[in-house]
Amino acid sequence: MRFSLFLIVIFLTRIQSYAQQIECQLKVSIAGHELDTIAGNHFGDTLLHVERLQFYLHASHDGKSNEKNAILLSMSQPTKQLVANTPFDLYLGVDSVLNYNGVHEGALDPINGMYWTWQTGYIHFKLEGNIICDSSRKSFEYHIGGYSSNDSGPFFVGHKSIGNELQVTLDIYPAIQLAMKKEVFRIMSPGKRSDQMAQAILSGISIK
Repeated sequence: MRFSLFLIVIFLTRIQSYAQQIECQLKVSIAGHELDTIAGNHFGDTLLHVERLQFYLHASHDGKSNEKNAILLSMSQPTKQLVANTPFDLYLGVDSVLNYNGVHEGALDPINGMYWTWQTGYIHFKLEGNIICDSSRKSFEYHIGGYSSNDSGPFFVGHKSIGNELQVTLDIYPAIQLAMKKEVFRIMSPGKRSDQMAQAILSGISIK
């Protein structure tokens, strides 16, 4: 009898920890309006062109994750399959343990252009384009990442307990607003400015 109960416990544990495919869909907007990557996006007297946007999401189950739990979402590939055990916590960026362990394969392959060096690790979020305001054109590059401090990421986005679909909505307006207010148009390494931009990006993310 005890042996049978032991087998049942093992069986239930395996069911609960079974990794399933979660379909993640990305929707990008600017001030609540769908992002136009061709004609550009007007807000006030400003015209915004986004040429590149991509970022990592990873799922953490009981505080643990691996390279299979990470996906790289982008404007060109807004739908990906995330392998995760439910329930899980969702993070923007790459797990610090994975960063410490160096480069990986799959979504974390350096060929994707999202890896700096072993000292700074992976880029969590990349946003590039240009802003035209009062006939002045400014290019911007934001490569947000790192893992050396608590403020550099990865960043908690939300919790999911049921379902096999995940809608990720990203409004980049808070990040662009911060860039124009601070007149900071290039961030290419970890630090205070990177941390501030990360918080602006996070404020525009929601999941359901």
